[in-house]
Amino acid sequence: MSTQFDVAVIGCRSGRLGRIRPAPQKGYQVCVLEKQHFPRFVIGESPLPHCMEMLEEAGFTDAVRAEPGFQLKNGAAFFVGSRYTEFDFTDKFSDGPGTTYQVRRAVFDKILIGEAAKQGVEVRFGHGVTAFDNSGDFARLNIETDTGESYELTAKFVFGRKRLRTRAAAPAGFGNALAPAAAPSAFHAHRRQHYPPEIRPQQKS
Repeated sequence: MSTQFDVAVIGCRSGRLGRIRPAPQKGYQVCVLEKQHFPRFVIGESPLPHCMEMLEEAGFTDAVRAEPGFQLKNGAAFFVGSRYTEFDFTDKFSDGPGTTYQVRRAVFDKILIGEAAKQGVEVRFGHGVTAFDNSGDFARLNIETDTGESYELTAKFVFGRKRLRTRAAAPAGFGNALAPAAAPSAFHAHRRQHYPPEIRPQQKS
């Protein structure tokens, strides 16, 4: 098992997988370290149309469109009490996609990491990062597997949480991949119906 890579990615987040696409094509060796095993339950089933551009750039679009369990989505509706509003994603003034998909996140993430592996990325499930040291010329990551094994992995560049940094320059085309980001927040709920009958909007003529 190799322990030296150009790029190490901590966690199979969809945004990180999209950012690493240029690496295998440019000859960089990339390893994704994911503590869990896929598919696994995670919240986040509702991409916006702009996400389709990132999927296209990463080469994942065809695989996503081929999944029969994903519902085509061209808008969104919201209600609070008797108040109702809706948004048509195709009614816009900017370029780019006007539709996306409502996805089952566990399936969606498994598709993306599978496509990344086809592009030459080495994926290691059940491998968690327990320590990180960037004091030298390479980043050193201590890894522990879910079978109790431990090893050290080195990388010139690391994608991960914002507290992680490396001294090595990012590979060409990656930009500032580890720039601090705003603290994430979200509200999520599962509903059997989009809205109750008493506030159902009239069909447009």
